[in-house]
Amino acid sequence: MPDISIRYPGHPLYSYNQLEIDDDIEIFTQCIEVLLYTPSYSVIGEESFGGNLEDFLFKLNIDINSLTKSVIEMINREIPDSNLFKIEGTGEMFEQASDLIGVISLNITKKDVATKNKKMELVIRDGKR
Repeated sequence: MPDISIRYPGHPLYSYNQLEIDDDIEIFTQCIEVLLYTPSYSVIGEESFGGNLEDFLFKLNIDINSLTKSVIEMINREIPDSNLFKIEGTGEMFEQASDLIGVISLNITKKDVATKNKKMELVIRDGKR
């Protein structure tokens, strides 16, 4: 079933004339973006929905590998049909100028079509150091 594309000008996957997406792995990765970049407590009635990745990594000082594991658990818990996909992830920290940057790389594979996969990178930046 198609979904409305939420990608905006400046998004790496934005396409001017694409209003809908109908690829199941693209729809799933879009759901991951919504989940992880939505601040916790910002969805009325769904206090547990949302990632707050910046807070986890920089305010609570959780290491990147633990955060990567938590992200995968959150995806499996919160996104319908996540059981149709296999998700593996790694995390790395980088310093760039005065910023500390965490990158979580997810490899998402459709379970019934092993050749259908997508790599997704979540970038978490702390420019307040």
